[in-house]
Amino acid sequence: MSLPSPLAWVQSYAQSVQRALGCDIRLEVKPTVNQLVYKTTIYFGEPQSKEQRLRVWNMLQTWAAKNDAMTGAKVTSTDLLMRTSIGMKQRLGPTKDTNPWA
Repeated sequence: MSLPSPLAWVQSYAQSVQRALGCDIRLEVKPTVNQLVYKTTIYFGEPQSKEQRLRVWNMLQTWAAKNDAMTGAKVTSTDLLMRTSIGMKQRLGPTKDTNPWA
């Protein structure tokens, strides 16, 4: 997946979620008409409870905030996927890949 440098952290986030859940996940990030917003879908390798999906959502918000990005207010989720959007303040700029717990 080719992402702008301010969204480089998304790959690290996905790896962190995969370790936390103990199951495979697939992350799909696609551009939208707005060059600062990307649609994001997380596909879980096995069904996740509502509580687990909330934890994944909270992790996404934490990673986004630490990397100068924001998450969309709307989240769609089922036990096998979660969809939202990620916005960045600028499309070009330095690479952002800060682990919020490091």
